[in-house]
Amino acid sequence: MSVPPEPLPLEPRPLPLASLPSSAPWSSLPGGTRVVAGAFAASGLVHLVRPTVFAPLIPPQLGDPAPWVLGSGVAELVCAAGLLTRQPWAPAATTATL
Repeated sequence: MSVPPEPLPLEPRPLPLASLPSSAPWSSLPGGTRVVAGAFAASGLVHLVRPTVFAPLIPPQLGDPAPWVLGSGVAELVCAAGLLTRQPWAPAATTATL
């Protein structure tokens, strides 16, 4: 019987942000756009990871809050990605999502 090889240890490597090229998509964005995109990305992630945070905010008349919370989280992530990639629809979609 053969013994399986030991797995190689995985060491986390920090992302060298300082060495990113200045042509990174977000480097030329205004600071406010980056802040809003970051806030939308963070909120969208919380919607998906901890939906119970937002479930009490959904009115009972709308039924089960899960699809509303998950749908709004996805919408926020899409808006954040759209802002960071300068999509023409992103500012209007982000404003409507607020």
